[in-house]
Amino acid sequence: MKLNPNAFQGVKDGKQKWETRLLDEQRKEIKVGDTITFYKLPDKDEILTTKVAKILTAKNFSELFTKFDPKEANWPESYTIEDCAKSMEKYYSLDRQNESGVVAFALK
Repeated sequence: MKLNPNAFQGVKDGKQKWETRLLDEQRKEIKVGDTITFYKLPDKDEILTTKVAKILTAKNFSELFTKFDPKEANWPESYTIEDCAKSMEKYYSLDRQNESGVVAFALK
């Protein structure tokens, strides 16, 4: 999976304990214990590998962010659950979220 530089550094430093995505066909295949390789954008010149410790699913990000503390997904301290969910709409429209569902992977 590709990560922006901030998220990549958060995972690398252990500050980002959760990665959230659309629950598309590729993500549905990931199970607890699987390994995820992250590539740092934009050049994908750095990689990092983590294991999946836990998986949470929900209809949309508003619901998902009630299942764990979004700050553990490297969101700013000042953000509310709704701020985080609204920010995810830049990547995944609310229609796509409600159609496919969303997922959070706990990383270790």
